[in-house]
Amino acid sequence: MKNIGGGWVVMGSTGAPTPPQSNRPKSSSDHFYSSSSKESESERTHHDAVLALYHLTLMESNRVKLVKLNSVPTLLALSKALGSVGRVLLILCNLAICGEGRSAMLDTNAVECLVGMLRQDELDSESTHENCVATLYALSHGLMRFRGLAREAKAVEVLSEIEKRGSERAREKAKRVLMIIRGGGARGRAEDGGMDWEGVLDGGVE
Repeated sequence: MKNIGGGWVVMGSTGAPTPPQSNRPKSSSDHFYSSSSKESESERTHHDAVLALYHLTLMESNRVKLVKLNSVPTLLALSKALGSVGRVLLILCNLAICGEGRSAMLDTNAVECLVGMLRQDELDSESTHENCVATLYALSHGLMRFRGLAREAKAVEVLSEIEKRGSERAREKAKRVLMIIRGGGARGRAEDGGMDWEGVLDGGVE
């Protein structure tokens, strides 16, 4: 301590005065802004991770690797989280166009999950709605197995409504899926020239 101008000042190790420390307790607003900042940072990290996964799944070799890492159950769980469903559906759609991805998704009740999202109208945009139908369309390449799961999930009534009232892209995909569920899959694919993978993925990333 040193007497300067009649007052005692605490000196630091370098001889410079040590600034006074505030004894003010942290207010609720301090905690709020700190928490808000952390949540915002977490959301950005989550967004970047999902976007990176989407770009990875554009390559077939990466799709197979992700399936082998048992990513499908985690992605299906994330598809129910607010704010991430659109991009997660794009990842699932990419995975569904490879055989390993379709099998893994059919094994983890993806059909019931996707139909449930459409039925409850939980999707936040037209493009997300379309991507959900497109993912079902990609899964329908499993034919007989998909057909049974779709019937169990009561997909016909949901897709029939989309065929009537959905966007043009959603109506087109819903019509093709309904044809497969009702038993016209082989004829429908012959007319379409096979599975339209480019059409499945034409929504792009949001």
